[in-house]
Amino acid sequence: ALFINLKNKEYLSSVPTELNKYLKEIHEINFNRNEELIKEAKEISKIFIEEKINHIFIKGTANIFSKIYSSIGERMLNDIDILVDPSQLILAKNLLNKHKYISSKNSTYELNKAKHLPRLINNHRIFAIEIHRHLFRKRIKNFDFNHINKNKIIKDTIPIPSMNDQLINNIYNFQFNDFGSNQLKYSYKSYYDYFLINKKTSDKIK
Repeated sequence: ALFINLKNKEYLSSVPTELNKYLKEIHEINFNRNEELIKEAKEISKIFIEEKINHIFIKGTANIFSKIYSSIGERMLNDIDILVDPSQLILAKNLLNKHKYISSKNSTYELNKAKHLPRLINNHRIFAIEIHRHLFRKRIKNFDFNHINKNKIIKDTIPIPSMNDQLINNIYNFQFNDFGSNQLKYSYKSYYDYFLINKKTSDKIK
Protein backbone atom coordinates (compact mmCIF):
# COMPACT_ATOMS: atom_id res chain seq x y z
CA ALA A 1 0.00 0.00 0.00
CA LEU A 2 2.85 2.35 0.83
CA PHE A 3 4.56 1.64 -2.50
CA ILE A 4 1.37 2.13 -4.55
CA ASN A 5 0.51 5.41 -2.85
CA LEU A 6 4.03 6.77 -3.27
CA LYS A 7 3.89 5.72 -6.92
CA ASN A 8 0.46 7.25 -7.55
CA LYS A 9 1.58 10.55 -6.01
CA GLU A 10 4.88 10.43 -7.96
CA TYR A 11 6.98 10.48 -4.78
CA LEU A 12 9.11 7.41 -5.50
CA SER A 13 11.96 9.58 -6.74
CA SER A 14 12.28 10.90 -3.17
CA VAL A 15 12.64 7.41 -1.71
CA PRO A 16 16.16 5.94 -1.22
CA THR A 17 17.01 3.61 -4.10
CA GLU A 18 17.33 0.42 -2.04
CA LEU A 19 14.04 1.04 -0.21
CA ASN A 20 12.33 1.84 -3.51
CA LYS A 21 13.55 -1.45 -4.98
CA TYR A 22 12.55 -3.38 -1.85
CA LEU A 23 9.00 -1.97 -1.80
CA LYS A 24 8.61 -2.63 -5.52
CA GLU A 25 9.67 -6.27 -5.11
CA ILE A 26 7.24 -6.80 -2.21
CA HIS A 27 4.42 -5.32 -4.29
CA GLU A 28 5.24 -7.56 -7.26
CA ILE A 29 5.32 -10.67 -5.08
CA ASN A 30 2.03 -9.75 -3.43
CA PHE A 31 0.43 -8.86 -6.77
CA ASN A 32 1.25 -12.32 -8.10
CA ARG A 33 -0.05 -13.95 -4.91
CA ASN A 34 -3.35 -12.11 -5.17
CA GLU A 35 -3.76 -13.11 -8.79
CA GLU A 36 -3.66 -16.68 -7.50
CA LEU A 37 -6.11 -15.75 -4.75
CA ILE A 38 -8.62 -14.52 -7.33
CA LYS A 39 -8.36 -17.77 -9.27
CA GLU A 40 -8.61 -19.89 -6.12
CA ALA A 41 -11.65 -18.00 -4.81
CA LYS A 42 -13.44 -18.44 -8.15
CA GLU A 43 -12.69 -22.17 -8.15
CA ILE A 44 -14.00 -22.61 -4.59
CA SER A 45 -17.12 -20.58 -5.35
CA LYS A 46 -17.82 -22.73 -8.41
CA ILE A 47 -17.50 -25.88 -6.27
CA PHE A 48 -19.92 -24.49 -3.68
CA ILE A 49 -22.42 -23.29 -6.28
CA GLU A 50 -22.48 -26.72 -7.93
CA GLU A 51 -23.37 -28.28 -4.57
CA LYS A 52 -25.82 -25.48 -3.69
CA ILE A 53 -23.86 -24.33 -0.64
CA ASN A 54 -24.84 -20.79 0.29
CA HIS A 55 -21.64 -18.82 0.81
CA ILE A 56 -20.19 -15.30 0.85
CA PHE A 57 -16.51 -14.32 0.63
CA ILE A 58 -15.63 -11.79 3.32
CA LYS A 59 -12.83 -9.54 4.62
CA GLY A 60 -9.70 -9.17 2.44
CA THR A 61 -10.97 -11.38 -0.37
CA ALA A 62 -14.16 -9.32 -0.60
CA ASN A 63 -12.05 -6.15 -0.69
CA ILE A 64 -10.02 -7.49 -3.60
CA PHE A 65 -13.11 -8.42 -5.61
CA SER A 66 -14.73 -5.06 -4.77
CA LYS A 67 -11.75 -3.37 -6.44
CA ILE A 68 -11.31 -0.85 -3.66
CA TYR A 69 -7.54 -0.85 -4.28
CA SER A 70 -5.80 0.80 -7.22
CA SER A 71 -3.68 -2.38 -7.43
CA ILE A 72 -4.46 -5.89 -6.18
CA GLY A 73 -0.90 -5.90 -4.86
CA GLU A 74 -1.81 -3.38 -2.15
CA ARG A 75 -3.43 -5.82 0.26
CA MET A 76 -1.57 -8.72 1.89
CA LEU A 77 -3.65 -11.80 2.72
CA ASN A 78 -2.84 -15.11 4.40
CA ASP A 79 -6.15 -16.86 3.91
CA ILE A 80 -9.53 -16.83 2.20
CA ASP A 81 -12.43 -16.23 4.59
CA ILE A 82 -15.83 -17.61 3.59
CA LEU A 83 -19.06 -17.10 5.50
CA VAL A 84 -21.29 -20.16 5.02
CA ASP A 85 -24.89 -20.90 5.91
CA PRO A 86 -24.52 -22.40 9.43
CA SER A 87 -26.68 -25.36 8.48
CA GLN A 88 -24.22 -26.22 5.68
CA LEU A 89 -21.00 -25.72 7.62
CA ILE A 90 -19.86 -29.35 7.85
CA LEU A 91 -21.08 -30.05 4.31
CA ALA A 92 -18.87 -27.23 3.03
CA LYS A 93 -15.91 -28.51 5.05
CA ASN A 94 -16.32 -32.10 3.76
CA LEU A 95 -16.58 -30.83 0.20
CA LEU A 96 -13.31 -28.91 0.50
CA ASN A 97 -11.72 -32.01 2.08
CA LYS A 98 -12.53 -33.84 -1.15
CA HIS A 99 -10.56 -31.15 -2.98
CA LYS A 100 -7.53 -31.72 -0.73
CA TYR A 101 -8.11 -28.85 1.70
CA ILE A 102 -7.28 -30.55 5.00
CA SER A 103 -7.08 -29.51 8.66
CA SER A 104 -4.92 -31.16 11.31
CA LYS A 105 -7.65 -30.50 13.91
CA ASN A 106 -10.89 -32.35 14.51
CA SER A 107 -13.79 -30.90 12.52
CA THR A 108 -15.89 -30.48 15.66
CA TYR A 109 -13.15 -28.49 17.41
CA GLU A 110 -14.96 -25.99 19.67
CA LEU A 111 -17.65 -25.82 17.01
CA ASN A 112 -20.20 -24.26 19.32
CA LYS A 113 -17.81 -21.53 20.48
CA ALA A 114 -15.57 -20.78 17.51
CA LYS A 115 -16.55 -18.32 14.81
CA HIS A 116 -14.96 -20.52 12.14
CA LEU A 117 -13.84 -24.09 11.60
CA PRO A 118 -10.14 -24.94 11.87
CA ARG A 119 -8.14 -23.59 8.94
CA LEU A 120 -8.03 -25.82 5.87
CA ILE A 121 -4.80 -26.13 3.89
CA ASN A 122 -4.13 -27.54 0.43
CA ASN A 123 -0.40 -28.20 0.02
CA HIS A 124 -0.68 -27.42 -3.69
CA ARG A 125 -2.27 -24.00 -3.16
CA ILE A 126 -1.03 -20.74 -1.64
CA PHE A 127 -3.94 -19.73 0.57
CA ALA A 128 -5.56 -21.43 3.53
CA ILE A 129 -9.36 -21.45 3.81
CA GLU A 130 -11.39 -20.44 6.86
CA ILE A 131 -15.06 -21.44 6.80
CA HIS A 132 -17.02 -19.09 9.07
CA ARG A 133 -20.32 -19.71 10.80
CA HIS A 134 -20.12 -16.33 12.58
CA LEU A 135 -18.37 -13.09 11.74
CA PHE A 136 -17.19 -12.13 15.22
CA ARG A 137 -16.28 -13.49 18.63
CA LYS A 138 -19.15 -11.40 19.96
CA ARG A 139 -22.60 -11.92 18.44
CA ILE A 140 -24.01 -8.76 16.88
CA LYS A 141 -27.78 -8.62 16.68
CA ASN A 142 -29.09 -8.32 13.11
CA PHE A 143 -25.61 -8.63 11.62
CA ASP A 144 -25.23 -12.33 10.91
CA PHE A 145 -25.26 -14.71 7.93
CA ASN A 146 -28.90 -14.00 7.13
CA HIS A 147 -28.29 -10.25 7.06
CA ILE A 148 -25.13 -10.49 4.95
CA ASN A 149 -26.76 -13.00 2.61
CA LYS A 150 -29.81 -10.80 2.11
CA ASN A 151 -27.66 -7.85 0.99
CA LYS A 152 -24.87 -9.71 -0.83
CA ILE A 153 -23.70 -8.70 -4.29
CA ILE A 154 -21.93 -10.61 -7.06
CA LYS A 155 -18.55 -9.36 -8.24
CA ASP A 156 -16.66 -11.19 -10.97
CA THR A 157 -18.79 -14.35 -10.43
CA ILE A 158 -18.37 -14.60 -6.63
CA PRO A 159 -20.74 -13.48 -3.82
CA ILE A 160 -19.46 -10.83 -1.40
CA PRO A 161 -21.12 -8.54 1.18
CA SER A 162 -22.61 -5.23 0.10
CA MET A 163 -20.20 -2.32 0.41
CA ASN A 164 -22.06 -1.01 3.47
CA ASP A 165 -21.80 -4.42 5.14
CA GLN A 166 -18.10 -4.63 4.24
CA LEU A 167 -17.55 -1.29 5.95
CA ILE A 168 -19.35 -2.38 9.13
CA ASN A 169 -17.59 -5.76 9.09
CA ASN A 170 -14.21 -4.03 8.82
CA ILE A 171 -14.94 -1.96 11.93
CA TYR A 172 -16.40 -4.76 14.05
CA ASN A 173 -13.73 -7.25 12.99
CA PHE A 174 -10.97 -5.11 14.44
CA GLN A 175 -12.91 -4.00 17.51
CA PHE A 176 -14.06 -7.48 18.53
CA ASN A 177 -11.93 -10.14 16.81
CA ASP A 178 -8.65 -8.23 17.17
CA PHE A 179 -9.59 -6.84 20.61
CA GLY A 180 -9.27 -3.21 19.49
CA SER A 181 -11.99 -2.02 21.87
CA ASN A 182 -10.55 -3.99 24.82
CA GLN A 183 -6.99 -2.82 24.38
CA LEU A 184 -7.66 0.71 23.09
CA LYS A 185 -5.39 0.10 20.10
CA TYR A 186 -5.70 0.95 16.42
CA SER A 187 -4.81 -0.68 13.12
CA TYR A 188 -3.42 1.10 10.07
CA LYS A 189 -4.72 -1.77 7.92
CA SER A 190 -8.23 -1.38 9.31
CA TYR A 191 -8.13 2.40 8.90
CA TYR A 192 -6.84 2.11 5.34
CA ASP A 193 -9.48 -0.42 4.30
CA TYR A 194 -12.15 1.73 5.98
CA PHE A 195 -11.00 4.78 4.02
CA LEU A 196 -11.18 2.95 0.68
CA ILE A 197 -14.42 1.03 1.33
CA ASN A 198 -16.13 4.20 2.56
CA LYS A 199 -15.56 5.78 -0.86
CA LYS A 200 -17.85 3.15 -2.37
CA THR A 201 -20.62 3.04 0.24
CA SER A 202 -24.01 4.71 -0.11
CA ASP A 203 -24.37 5.31 3.63
CA LYS A 204 -21.40 7.43 4.61
CA ILE A 205 -20.23 6.78 8.17
CA LYS A 206 -18.59 9.75 9.84
